[in-house]
Amino acid sequence: MKLKYKIVEVISISELQKQEMFKLMEFHYVNVSWDDFIKDLNEKQWVILLFSKDNTLVGFSTQLVIIPEINSPFNNCIVLYSGDTIIAHEYWGSITLPVAFLQLVSIIKNEYPDKKMYWMLISKGLRTYKFLSVFFNEYYPKYSSQTPNFIKELMHYTGVKKFGTRYNFEKGIIEAQTNGQFLKQIYQPDAKTENEVSLFFHSSNPGYYKGDELLCMAELEDSNLHPYIKRIVKNHV
Repeated sequence: MKLKYKIVEVISISELQKQEMFKLMEFHYVNVSWDDFIKDLNEKQWVILLFSKDNTLVGFSTQLVIIPEINSPFNNCIVLYSGDTIIAHEYWGSITLPVAFLQLVSIIKNEYPDKKMYWMLISKGLRTYKFLSVFFNEYYPKYSSQTPNFIKELMHYTGVKKFGTRYNFEKGIIEAQTNGQFLKQIYQPDAKTENEVSLFFHSSNPGYYKGDELLCMAELEDSNLHPYIKRIVKNHV
C-alpha cells in the first residue's frame, strides 16, 4: 500500500505526533520508555513520518548524520544513522519508507557534496537486517563476503562514537541495556528458517530476542542500489 510521507526536522515535531510515535513503538516493542524515547528523538536531526490515506500516522524513522572528527581517518565520510524505526504491521511491505529515505539521502548529499556517505543501521530483528540484502549490492556484515578493513574500522569508529561501551567491537553488537526494548515475539520472523541471510543474522546476533543489535553498514551510492529497487523507487516518487 502506498503511503504518504513527510521529512521533517525533529524540532518541528508536535507533542501530539510524539505521542502517536510513542504509541506505535509501545504497540510493537517490549520495555518501551517514554523518557528513553524522547531522549533518543532529541538526539536526532530528522524524522521521516508515514501517513495513511486518512492522514493517520502509521510509521516513522528517526535520522542522524554523524560527522567524523577532522583529524580522524574518516574525515572524508559522513554516516547517516537510522534510529527508532517502525511501521504499523498492516503496512509492512510498503515501499514508501525507502522512497522517503532516499529522498533524505539526496538532501544530505547536497549539503556534503565532497563526502562519501554511508548508512549505519542497527538490527535487533531479522526483518530489519533483510532490508539490506533487498536494497543493496554490498552491505556489511554479510554471509557471503568479508567486511573490508576500511568499512570495519568505520563501523567500529561510529559504533563507539554513538554507543560507547555498549558497543562490543569484537562481535559487532550493541549490547542491550538492562530491561532494554526489543521487538515483540509475534512480530519476529521464524528463526528456524534455512535461508542463508536468516541463518547469518541469527548466528551473528544470537541475543536479538533480548534487544542486542547488530551494527550494519552500506555505502549510499547509486551504484550500490539494486537496479530493480531504483526502478521501483522511481515509479513511486
